[in-house]
Amino acid sequence: MEEQEKDVEFLRGLLTRKMETGEDVVLQSDRAAVLRNVDCPKAQIHFIILPKQDIAYVTALTPKHLPLLEHMMELANQIIEKEELPSSNFRVGFKINPFMNRLNMHVISDDFCSEYMRRINQWNTFNSDLFITYQAVYALLLTKGYIEPLSADVIEKLRRATPVHCNQCTFITGNFEKFKAHLDYHWSKREGERERLLGMGVSNLTPSLGELHLNGTRSNFCGAAQPKQFPFTLHSNVKALPLRHQPGILGSYPPRSLNMNYQKSNHSPSSHKHPDYKPIKQVVKESQKTNAN
Repeated sequence: MEEQEKDVEFLRGLLTRKMETGEDVVLQSDRAAVLRNVDCPKAQIHFIILPKQDIAYVTALTPKHLPLLEHMMELANQIIEKEELPSSNFRVGFKINPFMNRLNMHVISDDFCSEYMRRINQWNTFNSDLFITYQAVYALLLTKGYIEPLSADVIEKLRRATPVHCNQCTFITGNFEKFKAHLDYHWSKREGERERLLGMGVSNLTPSLGELHLNGTRSNFCGAAQPKQFPFTLHSNVKALPLRHQPGILGSYPPRSLNMNYQKSNHSPSSHKHPDYKPIKQVVKESQKTNAN
């Protein structure tokens, strides 16, 4: 029994050892490192970001860790920009009950098409309240000051929950083998479209990435409403999902106390308008004026 416990503890330290030796590290700074998940990726693209500071779990985070989280998100954005998928096809966040003994943030494509995605509990780990998004973690630390852990009973119930819902359409089933085949269908369809565009000579399939700024208040947790600016910029992977598909400890994100204001970057497609472009309202007004004359 003692030897088994040692073996488990050895496995739990795998990512930390890889970070220290540089194995599978694709990007790093003096504060964190990005590792490609090559041992058991749960999607076509799966990276893991580890802080170099020894922090055990997401529930161990406090407001003093907010600058570190911002830095980890900056690394996540750099990785996403290098991939061919648009940022809206990525999820960034943490497992609420991870196996590894070091805080790790997942940057994972939402296809979940992988030979290592074999069981319902693995799907549920990324597609239920067992997965808490980066922005939900940031908001909770900023307003509440901590991340509340889930009880063992709740965790086990979420792990085994059926039926499973597709995150890309309305498909629902209790048979995970059928569900895997369904995910494969989505991926092959996406790849077919990609190859079609490449055949048309479209070399860059990644659209320009917008920026999203979160603004909120502390009214729900701190009494009187006090406007608070979230000092970070995220890619559009934080778009709202249907309630049943939205991971995060809040159930759905953002909380009612937060407002989401989208601000397009200078590289957004809409910022490069055709010279003859006119807003719809302007066209309507000009048409009405012409008819009146």
